[in-house]
Amino acid sequence: SELTMDPGDLLLAFHLATIDDSKASPYVRSFPPTTSYNSHPRRWSHAQQSSLLGGTSLLTKCREDAQALKRDYETVRAGYTQSFDGDDTPSDVPFAFPSYERFDDAFAAVSSRGFAGLGSDGSDAMVPLLDLLNHRRGTSTHSSSNGKDVRYRRVAGTKGSQASIEVVADRELSAGTILHDTYGAKGNSQLLNRYGFCLETNWEPDRSCNDVVEFKIEQPYEDPSVTVELRAGPKSYTYGGFVKALECFLFNDEEQNDGGDDDEDGMEAFLEEEEDEEGFGMMYGTMDDEMEDDDDMNQSTQAECTALEKLSVSLETARQGYTLQGPALENALARKDCSPEHCAALLITSERRTLRLFQLAADTIRQRLRGEYIDTGVWGMDLLLVDQMEELVTAYGAIRHDGYPPLSRKILETLRHAHGMD
Repeated sequence: SELTMDPGDLLLAFHLATIDDSKASPYVRSFPPTTSYNSHPRRWSHAQQSSLLGGTSLLTKCREDAQALKRDYETVRAGYTQSFDGDDTPSDVPFAFPSYERFDDAFAAVSSRGFAGLGSDGSDAMVPLLDLLNHRRGTSTHSSSNGKDVRYRRVAGTKGSQASIEVVADRELSAGTILHDTYGAKGNSQLLNRYGFCLETNWEPDRSCNDVVEFKIEQPYEDPSVTVELRAGPKSYTYGGFVKALECFLFNDEEQNDGGDDDEDGMEAFLEEEEDEEGFGMMYGTMDDEMEDDDDMNQSTQAECTALEKLSVSLETARQGYTLQGPALENALARKDCSPEHCAALLITSERRTLRLFQLAADTIRQRLRGEYIDTGVWGMDLLLVDQMEELVTAYGAIRHDGYPPLSRKILETLRHAHGMD
């Protein structure tokens, strides 16, 4: 039978699980107590998983991982048992096959402490001391190490010497510095599932969030559901996911595509451009005295606005679909520890924020297509969210509609009066 989990991780886990505790090396004895691995969601009870992870894609993922690990264990055990016949005596068996509990503990140690590719022939390896480094991502565009304090590589052995791992400082370090590594640009869902922790601020130097929301859209007229990955960040991160989600609610794609020129090369260049200081003004157009009142929308734009409204409702449904909500969520956030409750709260707060960004974008685009005024005061609580939402809205209008229609004369007159411009 085929194995589901990483074969390298499984091999290391079985090796560790078969080591006699009395003969364990100092390195193995330095591992934290096995109870520390209970921070991994696959080891939580079903009730705890449901109460803390309901609404996240991690709920399904951690349960699938638990089932897959159990299947892999049984597959290897069956193969091991079948390799001996009835005439074998206990002394013929090289080692007693470990219990599942012991193997589960060893696999948790490997998945959270192992290094890919540092073993012989590119296999996984456990590296003493190096596995003590905590994870950190760079938060500044001026950080050359992207959060890392050291870099390392495997050095092949020569005649008479074994292979080794060479570790070199990536920057000048003072005595007593706590060293950090980077586990990669991983979202909190990945960090929690594999390592048992989450980051309160999981951002890259370009202001993109590493957390990816798997937004499920029910489509009764086609597939039962479609999953769209949504990620907060500049327009190059948000535009593609937003359009893919919106198109799930459009009944006539041909009509909607008439609204703009989606030349791929030009669009990619536009999305990669840095926003200038006038991006907000571009989004809302200008107040021209000569604008004519035009409240009628063509059928295509009306259908698009309907789809945008449905998308907004679906995003809000997703935001309210987490089991950890309200005071319970606030209390879990306030704990400031590595408990399952606090980690789940960090994950859910980040996902809800991302969903809110896309929801505000859908609402704003719909209003702008109608030439309506948007009160930006309601968004002042999160300036980065507002900035990235505005960037997405501007990109959508430029790519799909060659800009937004001007505000109606009635709205302009109201604004002029409010600002004393009569």
